[in-house]
Amino acid sequence: MSPSESKRNAVEAAARPLRVRQRAESSQLAAAESALRRADREHDRALRKARGRPLAPRPRRSEAGELERESGQTGADGSRTRAIMDTRTVLGELGDLVEESEEVLDMAAGINAGHDGVIVVTDRRLVFIAPRRKLSLRHDKVTSVEVKGRRLGTRIVVSLPEGRTTFSGIRQRHANDLAELVRERTPAAG
Repeated sequence: MSPSESKRNAVEAAARPLRVRQRAESSQLAAAESALRRADREHDRALRKARGRPLAPRPRRSEAGELERESGQTGADGSRTRAIMDTRTVLGELGDLVEESEEVLDMAAGINAGHDGVIVVTDRRLVFIAPRRKLSLRHDKVTSVEVKGRRLGTRIVVSLPEGRTTFSGIRQRHANDLAELVRERTPAAG
């Protein structure tokens, strides 16, 4: 055996226990990483549950033996119930905002500045009401009204001396009707 071969054999013999230990450590490391990922997923689930995301209501059986859901909720989070409560709040506020002599001409669901609410055209103004936003634009202050986009992407752009306001999420036909009602009442139509 040549000196280089004997050196190689000696290095190989010394490296074997190191390789075995390295493999054992890498498999332990992989197992630890897997356990950590599993613990992270369980932690995320516990956080979601703790934040109050309610579970879907359990179905119960009626006297006739049919399954029924509690309180008319749809979806696991009761979004329908929340939407109904928000709508009642908005409609109650509409009654408070509109004066007795003011006539409501038309209304539609819409979005303004990221808030879902109701767009109302009265004989005096355009009103937007949402649970956390209220906007009132008198017809005599409106300089122009434009309808842009098509279908569900339709927007009403109302221009005032101070700037522009956009309402979106309205069906095209209804957006055209609302815009025409406002146009008829602006000073330029006069």
